[in-house]
Amino acid sequence: MAPRPNPGCAWLPNTWTRWYRNGWHAPASRAPPQPLENYTGRYANAYYGEATVQRNEGTGELELILGPAHVRHPLRHWSGDLFVFEPLGENGPPGSVSAVEFGAGEMQVEYYGEDLAKGRFARVELDG
Repeated sequence: MAPRPNPGCAWLPNTWTRWYRNGWHAPASRAPPQPLENYTGRYANAYYGEATVQRNEGTGELELILGPAHVRHPLRHWSGDLFVFEPLGENGPPGSVSAVEFGAGEMQVEYYGEDLAKGRFARVELDG
């Protein structure tokens, strides 16, 4: 996993609030991403179900699509295989970002890390 601010052993409420209220800033010298097509595809998590990462038709940037309502989260490159999005709703106050980190055959979505798999979604290989 790519380096990022270390939350320590536990996500302390004061630290969590401070990070998300102030927002994290991308590193000054970012590692480049892989070609964006390497991240696109379908992913699955036993708790949250299916997720899709695709290129937005209008912007060409990546977006994460989750759930039966197909909620779209535009992904912003952070560094290397790490991207961020702005969470929606009461758990995502203005300035909040949540990490999406891509690894070998999976992605980990920080915002959805409360399940037993810690927000990991495995890549689903398409048949044929």
